[in-house]
Amino acid sequence: MDDAAAVDFLATPSPNPSRGLATIRFGLARAGEVHLELFDLAGRRVQTLISSDLAPGPHAATWNGRDRQGNHVRNGVYFVRLTTPSKVFQTRLVRLN
Repeated sequence: MDDAAAVDFLATPSPNPSRGLATIRFGLARAGEVHLELFDLAGRRVQTLISSDLAPGPHAATWNGRDRQGNHVRNGVYFVRLTTPSKVFQTRLVRLN
């Protein structure tokens, strides 16, 4: 059986709301350049979790609640954006410290 996903997808982060690590699961139907980023409500990029070529199949990344400078982010709603070769997905993640 092939482990490749039939379609690209982005699952809801878990746990959500998150106090510690949050796991973000996604899948790719075919190999390609992938960007997995988090943004605040103002649209500012908070963190880039993945920016590389990935093989098809299921994938996961974790976010530790820190921004690009290593600082803890504030409580609030953050947007997770997954950009694949075929589509852009977005979901929400609530962060509680």
